[in-house]
Amino acid sequence: DCHLLAELVNHFDNTLCDITFPEVNGVDAKRANWEGLQRKVLNKLKVKLTPNEISDLATSTPGAIESCLFMVQRALARRKERKDRDEERQRERESEASGISCRRVLSREEREARKPIHRDTEMQELYAEQMRHREDARVAKQTELLLIASIDAKNEQIEALVAKLEAAGLSGEC
Repeated sequence: DCHLLAELVNHFDNTLCDITFPEVNGVDAKRANWEGLQRKVLNKLKVKLTPNEISDLATSTPGAIESCLFMVQRALARRKERKDRDEERQRERESEASGISCRRVLSREEREARKPIHRDTEMQELYAEQMRHREDARVAKQTELLLIASIDAKNEQIEALVAKLEAAGLSGEC
């Protein structure tokens, strides 16, 4: 349920989520909780869940929470980067005012982390991969059911042939 995600968000940024979301049972109540989390917390992170994503989360559809956690993780990282940049700019302003420069050279990792995140592309790729896995699982299940039906049909044919052999008195000769 969304109360765990709210606690997780609060752990990483306690300014975002001062609201508690009760543990609830039932899909409608869970959907209402997820919609409330969207309005009160996720919107602040600029994480937009579609109605289908909220429905998948409320019904515990496999892969739904992972996708949501990924989006929240990226949003919290962006928020922290913005906060760090703002703090550094503030320090720079203060040092310029005092005549001391404290600008430092960023490492390659820090420069990479500051590159814009292409959330839509990443999420589309993640969603497409999840859909491929679901389709693969569906095809595998259909194949399994066809194989079981085929085996059952063959077993029935074998039983019918054995019965004919027994009726002809040839069962001991096989």
